[in-house]
This record gives sequence, C-alpha cells and structure tokens, in this order.
Amino acid sequence: MKKIVYGIFAEDDANKLFIESVIPQLVNYFGYVDRVSFVHELDFTDIVVAKNGQYVKSNFIITIEIGMTRFGLDLCVIGLDADDNDHEEYFQEMMTELKEYNLEDKALIFIPVQAIEYWLWYVKIKKENPNLVTTDSIEGSRSRTDLKKLIYGRKNPRTKLSNPIVQSLSQNIDLNWLRQCSNSFDHFCKHFEKFVEMIDSESQLPLLRSKLHISSKN
Repeated sequence: MKKIVYGIFAEDDANKLFIESVIPQLVNYFGYVDRVSFVHELDFTDIVVAKNGQYVKSNFIITIEIGMTRFGLDLCVIGLDADDNDHEEYFQEMMTELKEYNLEDKALIFIPVQAIEYWLWYVKIKKENPNLVTTDSIEGSRSRTDLKKLIYGRKNPRTKLSNPIVQSLSQNIDLNWLRQCSNSFDHFCKHFEKFVEMIDSESQLPLLRSKLHISSKN
C-alpha cells in the first residue's frame, strides 16, 4: 500500500476540518482504500495558520516547500474560498505557479465558491432530509453571513462552537449528492481522483517491472 503524508494549508478551521474528514471518504469512494493510505501530518497543519484566503494564495508555494523539507510531506492540500467568477481564475493562476516551481504533483487545491459553509449547507440538508433528490443552488442567492447563521446558529461563531458542528457534518457525507449540488466540490473530487490514480499507477510500476523481469527469465 502506498502511503501519502499530507498537510493542509487553508484559510480557516472549517476548511481544514472538512478536508481532513473528506479525504479518507474520497479514497474509499474512488475504490483505492486497499492501495493508497493518506496520513495527516497534524503538526504541519496546526503550525501553518492563514489570515485569510488571499494570504493562502500569496504564500502557498513557500508553504508547500516548507512542508516537504521540514515535515516530510508528499502532498499539501491548499484551500481558500472564492466568488463564483473567481473560482476558475484562482485555480488556473495557482496551477501555473505550481508548474513554474515543479510542484504540480505535490499539491491539491480546493476552492469552495463563496465559502466552505455552502458545501456544509448541502451536506446538512441532505442529512436532515435523506430522501431529498434535488435542491436549488444557493451560491449567489445567500450571503456568507446568512450561511454561517444557518449552519452555526450565529453570524460570527467562535471556533469552540463552529468546529464541532463542522466535524459532525463532515462525517459520512453523501458524496454523490454534494458533487451534484456543488460544481466547486465536484471540481476538487475530479482532481483528487486524478492524483490518486497517478499515485497508484506509480506504486504499481515496481511490481510490474518485477513481473516482466521474471517473465523474461522464463
């Protein structure tokens, strides 16, 4: 089994907690649970604190390099919120930077449109209504403040209140549902799947070479 040591550099606790929970769910969802293992380097994630999304965008390259050299990371998961019109622009700009520094295989980027609470809202309503088949999009029709109040019960909750709620909602997510509701989450899932496919393929190469070597001897 291939082990991937990863850390998270994201703009707030909610982003970090959600991604920490969803990664093993995605590994299972894509069918790699017996071949790829993700190990969270908590010391890195706890130390690299961002002030906001712009801080993440401005400092993610140096943060990845620190994670690799000082914490032995194989992967850094980068998270920041963005307006709908900025999602693709942010993603492409950051991917361009990663390629310039030869780090494109060392990072995964997730960019919730508006805020992570929009992903959490879709998760919440599905948990409360398991038979729900579809729902209207809320990106653009509800403010971030509204969503925080709907999720946490107040507009500016302290992490002592919000973190347990995020942790609870992030368990046992209906991933198909969330992908259906949120294009930005679906975008992250597709890139996560490509990364895991790449890692799995690379880990299978030594075994394939061994088999070919044995076959040539016979």
